Amino acid sequence: MPLEGIRAFSRICFVLSSHFSYMKGGAELQAYYIAKELLARGFEIHYAYLDSSRDGQPETLETPDGRITLHRLTRYDLGPLGKPRFLNYPQLMRLLEEIEPDLVYQRTRSALTGIAGAYANKRGKKMVWASSSVVDCRRRRLEDIRVDGATAPVEALGYRLGLRGMRRADRIVAQTSDQAAMLRENFALDSVVIPNSHPRPRRTMPKEEPPLVAWIANMKWWKQPELFVELAERCAGLDARFVLVGRADRGYEELAARVKRLGNTELAGELPLEETNELLAKSSVFVNTSLPFEGFPNTFIQAWMRAVPTISLNFDPDGVIERYGIGLHSRTLDRLASDVRRLILDGALRETMGRRAARYAADNHDLSVVADRYVRLFQETLGTS
Repeated sequence: MPLEGIRAFSRICFVLSSHFSYMKGGAELQAYYIAKELLARGFEIHYAYLDSSRDGQPETLETPDGRITLHRLTRYDLGPLGKPRFLNYPQLMRLLEEIEPDLVYQRTRSALTGIAGAYANKRGKKMVWASSSVVDCRRRRLEDIRVDGATAPVEALGYRLGLRGMRRADRIVAQTSDQAAMLRENFALDSVVIPNSHPRPRRTMPKEEPPLVAWIANMKWWKQPELFVELAERCAGLDARFVLVGRADRGYEELAARVKRLGNTELAGELPLEETNELLAKSSVFVNTSLPFEGFPNTFIQAWMRAVPTISLNFDPDGVIERYGIGLHSRTLDRLASDVRRLILDGALRETMGRRAARYAADNHDLSVVADRYVRLFQETLGTS
């Protein structure tokens, strides 16, 4: 049922580079959750995204609470020259003119941020921009991400358009207090902190024996899956099983060969969301080996909600892992191996950290509670509260 005070005709258009049905990334999953929750609360939802695999006709995504209209835009790819999202300017502007949303919600800094901001500015509409990683909040994005010389002009233009769009946003959402501080320091932009969220698990599952240690991410270079394989190699003498879950593109054949040589490790590939959550529910430890470019990993919350402590090599969002005792922040590979070994061997410590993790996630990352915060934010932005 719609919340009191919401206009039934409030129309929101999400603008992202992809949709969760096409690309199972963290920003896409959060946008998917938020869109469904807003629909259930009385908003009309449209979702524009880039897709090179289909024609451009709109389609509807059926949910128990109604329909979300999906709009596919051209995904430009110039190969070695990069992916120039600024080329979507005329197509996206035309689409927004047709939809006439009351508010545009854009997540992750890119040229799409600039286009969304240009539309809102031109038509006097509202725009909310949300960060999806610490990289979005840094001033020199090109120094954070490896860019070939050929793609640098495309990336630089996207950076400038993204920054212009951020400055045009009526409200900005940061995932963490750290990100909010970075946005203030680097760009003099104020933001509201609304954390990532997930639905609570419907049921619990017994943990596997011997203990299962999970790594879950799309296998990008900065996720460093090879370090998890090295970790499994270092722990070969322990009674435990290791599993990597995630889409592997070209260039990971050697890693797959290393995994095959190990008797304690499995390369599961990409799994549907429900299967990923079931695997986490059976796991005893979740490991993150990413470089410190993350925002607030969905997998952290998914693990915590299933009483799985997190051991992170480089990243602890707002310091919550150490502050709440819901895992360990290792900082070095040697310490990571030591920490994983410690939790594998100490079942009582795993259970204690797991209980704390489940309690922390329920208190801070419950989807229904966080969705209500988005409702209030959009109401305030639209002037309907």
